[in-house]
Amino acid sequence: MEERMKILEMLSEGTITVEEAKELLDTLDKQKVVVADGEGTNEAVMGEVVKSQAGKFLRIKVATEDGDRVDVNLPLSLIKAAIKIGGAQDLLTKSVNIGKTNMLEGIDPELIISSIEHGMVGKIVDVKTADGDIVEIYVE
Repeated sequence: MEERMKILEMLSEGTITVEEAKELLDTLDKQKVVVADGEGTNEAVMGEVVKSQAGKFLRIKVATEDGDRVDVNLPLSLIKAAIKIGGAQDLLTKSVNIGKTNMLEGIDPELIISSIEHGMVGKIVDVKTADGDIVEIYVE
């Protein structure tokens, strides 16, 4: 993904033409990459990996016993950009504050970030407290 951003930066700066950018992006899409999943590692074509992540969201749903509700839908592309610049933890924790209460307290943001980086799809966190608070985090 870093290579794609560099190509887009070069295009916006006028260093390369649109045709050159397209050719470079096409070449990147054809490169083979190693993808880790729950069963080990596999080789895949970069273009297919990128397409498989397109349109996916990190969904955070919080419901407190007091009736407070938080529904956050963050594009995975935004989360991955935040991971690269080191702001993913802040993004996650600020997204689910209710008043002065951080509803992710006790949940390791690194677990969420690692799950996203490894391409996990489905429920990542499912917490139901004795007080009746519910926190669900999933990728779809």
